[in-house]
Amino acid sequence: MLRTSLWVVFCLFLKHVTADNDTFVLTPKMAQQCKEHICRDGYSYKTFYSVDSDNLKAVAKDADTAFEMHIGIQAGSNGHILLSPIYKPGYKDPVYEIVVGGGGNQFTELRRNLKRNARSSVKTPRILSSFEVRGFYIKITQDGIIEFGKEGSALPLLSYIDVDPLEIKYFSFAAWTGVEAKFLYDCPIPSGNGTEPSPDSKEIEPPLSISDELKRSRLLYRLPWIPPKPQMDVNSDNEGIFDARNSDLISMSYNGEATFHFQTKVYTWCVDSPPGLSKWPHDEYMCSIVIQPWEAHEKIFIDPIDPKDAKMHIFSDIDEVINNEWEMTTKQIVIGPTIWNKVYITDDNETHQSDRMIINVQVKRRAEAYNIVFYTPLIVLMWFVLMSFWSEPLTMNRIWFLASCTIVICMGLCYIDYLIPSHTTPSILVLYTTVLAGVLLAILIQVCLMTPEMESIRTTETVQKVMNVNILRTIFCMPGYLTSSDRNGGYSLQEDEDPQPVPITRDIEEMETESQRMLGDKKDLAEFVDRILFVIYSITFAAMLAAHF
Repeated sequence: MLRTSLWVVFCLFLKHVTADNDTFVLTPKMAQQCKEHICRDGYSYKTFYSVDSDNLKAVAKDADTAFEMHIGIQAGSNGHILLSPIYKPGYKDPVYEIVVGGGGNQFTELRRNLKRNARSSVKTPRILSSFEVRGFYIKITQDGIIEFGKEGSALPLLSYIDVDPLEIKYFSFAAWTGVEAKFLYDCPIPSGNGTEPSPDSKEIEPPLSISDELKRSRLLYRLPWIPPKPQMDVNSDNEGIFDARNSDLISMSYNGEATFHFQTKVYTWCVDSPPGLSKWPHDEYMCSIVIQPWEAHEKIFIDPIDPKDAKMHIFSDIDEVINNEWEMTTKQIVIGPTIWNKVYITDDNETHQSDRMIINVQVKRRAEAYNIVFYTPLIVLMWFVLMSFWSEPLTMNRIWFLASCTIVICMGLCYIDYLIPSHTTPSILVLYTTVLAGVLLAILIQVCLMTPEMESIRTTETVQKVMNVNILRTIFCMPGYLTSSDRNGGYSLQEDEDPQPVPITRDIEEMETESQRMLGDKKDLAEFVDRILFVIYSITFAAMLAAHF
C-alpha cells in the first residue's frame, strides 16, 4: 500500500514537472517559423541585429508595448541576451542584458550594463536544456516595465521597473566559454490560429577594412577555375583618405595607380644608460631595428621623400603623431653585407648576402613635469637645511625644524618609490637619501651639543686651539674669540698669583655682561660646528647636483 502511494505521488510530480516544461518547449513546427543564431564564441557579442520597429508595432497586441520579443534557447546553460539602443555598446553604455541559466543553469538575471549592475535575479534551476528548444518572451512597456518569462506562463520570471527606459534598436546573443547555444529569434506570438505576423530583424554586417572590401569586390564573383593574374587593374574615381586604425591602407588615384601604405608593430630591446646610477627622469634609450630582406641576395635603396609629393600628401593626415612624455629622433642607414660580416662574425653570413636596413631610434624622456614635482621640494629642503646653520643654536626650535624636514623627505621617498623603474637605481633617489642622512646627522650633532658632556670636550686644549684660529673664524664669519684674559679684566692669572678679590659692590650691568660672555663659550662652539657643517653640506649638495645633471 505504501509503495503504491509513493508511486502515485511520484507520477503526479513527474506530470507536474513535465506539464510545466511542456508549456514553454517549442515544437519543430514553431521553430521553423523563427530565425536561427548559433553561438560558439563564448561570452562575446559579435553579431548584432537591428530591431524592425514597423513589424514590432504590428506584432504587439497591446499599444502600450514598446518592445516585445519571443525567442527560443537550446543550451546547457548561460544563454545571454543583449538589448541595446546603440550598436556594439561598451561597458559604460546603458543596456539590458538578460542571463538565462547562469551559474551552471541555476539562476536568471537582468542587468543594466554589460556583465554588471544586476537589477533583478531569481533562482531557476534547470531552466535550459541541451536537448529541447525552450521558449521565452521579453516585454518592455512605454512606462519602463520590463518582463521576462517562459512562453505560455501567465506570470513572468523577472520583473523590473526602469524609471529611465531605453529605446531598443539592436539585440545580440552570446553564450559561455565551452558552451554552444542555439537561439531562435523573430518567432511569432504563440496563439491558437498562428496567423500573427513575425518581426523581420536584419543582421548588421560588420565594417570591413579597405583591403577586405577590395578583395571581396574583386574575388566574390570570380570563377574559381580562372588562375590569378600577375597584375590586376584597380580604378577609382577619387582619392580617398582612410582610417589610420586599419593596418593595411590603400590609396587609389583617378588614373588607376594604387599606393599601399604599410603599418606594422616591431618590438625591440633598447639600450639603457651605463651600469650604475641612472639619470632618471632624464634618462635616454637607444633602440635599433634591423630589417633584412627575405631573399638571399637583395639590395635596399632609400629614396628621399619629397614632402610635396602628391602620393605622400594623401597620407599626411593618416600618420597621426601622438605626443607623449617621450621625445624620439630616428635615423635610417643601409649596411652592405661586407660591413655586416665584419661586425657580426659569429653569424652564418655565407649564404645571405643581402643589405640590412638599420633604423636607430633615440628615446628621451620629457622631464619638465618631473623636474617641478621632484627637484623643487628637494632644492627648497636643501636651502632650508643650509640656512638652519645660521639660526640660533642650542634651541629646540632647530631640532623641531630638522625633524619636520625629515618627515617631508620620507614622504617624498615613499612617493618616488611608485614611479622609479625597478631595474635601476636613479641618482635622484641617492640625492634624497643623502639629504635625509644629512638632516639626521645635523639633528644628532645639535642634540649632542646640548648635553652637559660637551662642556668637558669644549675645554680641551685641542678644541680651544682650533676655535682660536683667526683665519677659520674669518672664513666662517664669526666674531673674535674671547680669551680667558678678556674675561678677567685684561690680565691673566699667571701674571698675578695673588689677585685682588673682586669687590662685592660690582655694577650689576657688568655682572650681566660677564655672565653673557661665560655662556657664549658654549654657543660659540655650537656656531663653529654649524659653520663647518654649512661648508661641508654646501659642497656635498652642489657636487651631487652637478653630477646628477
